[in-house]
Amino acid sequence: GVTMFMTLLTAYNIMLNKLTNETDIVVGSPVAGRNEPESKDLIGMFVNTLALRSHLGDNPTGDVLLKQIKQNTLEAYNHQDYPFDKWVDDLDPHRDLSRTPIFQVMMGYMNMPLMVAFREAEVRERFVRHKVARFDLTLHVFEDEDQMKIFFEYNTDLFDESTIMRWQNHFETLLQEIVSNPTKRISELNILTNEEKYEILEMNNNSTEYPQHESVAEIFRETKIKHQAKLAITYKDRKLTYAELSEKANALAHTLKRRGVAQHDVVGIVAERSPETIIGILAILKVGAIYLPIDPKLPQLTLQHIWRDSGAKVLLGKNETTVEVWQGSSVCGHRRGKREAEELVCPLSPEDTAYIMYTSGSTGKPKGVMVTHRNIVR
Repeated sequence: GVTMFMTLLTAYNIMLNKLTNETDIVVGSPVAGRNEPESKDLIGMFVNTLALRSHLGDNPTGDVLLKQIKQNTLEAYNHQDYPFDKWVDDLDPHRDLSRTPIFQVMMGYMNMPLMVAFREAEVRERFVRHKVARFDLTLHVFEDEDQMKIFFEYNTDLFDESTIMRWQNHFETLLQEIVSNPTKRISELNILTNEEKYEILEMNNNSTEYPQHESVAEIFRETKIKHQAKLAITYKDRKLTYAELSEKANALAHTLKRRGVAQHDVVGIVAERSPETIIGILAILKVGAIYLPIDPKLPQLTLQHIWRDSGAKVLLGKNETTVEVWQGSSVCGHRRGKREAEELVCPLSPEDTAYIMYTSGSTGKPKGVMVTHRNIVR
């Protein structure tokens, strides 16, 4: 069998593993140091400290880890009379003034009666709080008849009270998980309370219902009207509001229209990480065309195949080098006239194609996959 201490130590190790992602964990634990019969009635300090090491790297189940901790604990008890300070001197670890050697977390377990009677005198328990925490984190457990008291002592330079209260709830949750699901692997054990699960689900419940009958360009136009002054793009030291983004996309859309780009035409765009790429995509969609993202790092033969297969006639790029790659016209810049900032959105069906994405293809040749506006909006 296993003791309550071993079970609690198992839960403590799992909690530390989940909080730190460490798999080699050493927990300090004090022992009474009164193994000899003649020492039981002596007044004095006999307490020694054990270092209990656990390995969680192979993601064991809860019951397997409990057996490991039982074996390690019993072996440590066999050597509990060896002074801890002498053991540290023997190991001679690297010293750091900011932390204690060997371990920085402790677990103390006391199962002696807290109520003591001296004839007519009445004795009551009183917890004395330490002004300075000796370790980063210490778990104190007091077992008394039909109840168990658990609290954490912590370094206030490292943690605040709300964090410790949350960890205490995690510890209680883990105890319930280990008892209920001993064959679960530690990575599968739940540490979150029901309240925390609810908060996380609510926080991530940010889905938005978009109108299924509109195109991407139409939805962007409506978003721009609602949030004109809000930031739409932040890239390095550049920032564009929705109004500015719309204005630039409209200007480029008018340029594309003058170049003869019509509804359902395919327009290539050099897919680089930049605001110009977003502006270009919006401009293409505004004229009702289909955008074709192009990776300029692809081999030239692959690029030529994509170009011919897609039927694209126009390429949007940031510089003049794009003219050398493609046969057809290239738009590398534009001047905005008086009317070019006017809103331009071509009415489209949700089933119309928004863009074509080329995959590697099982035959060795890239194959185009057409994605509709409805596919994007949903």
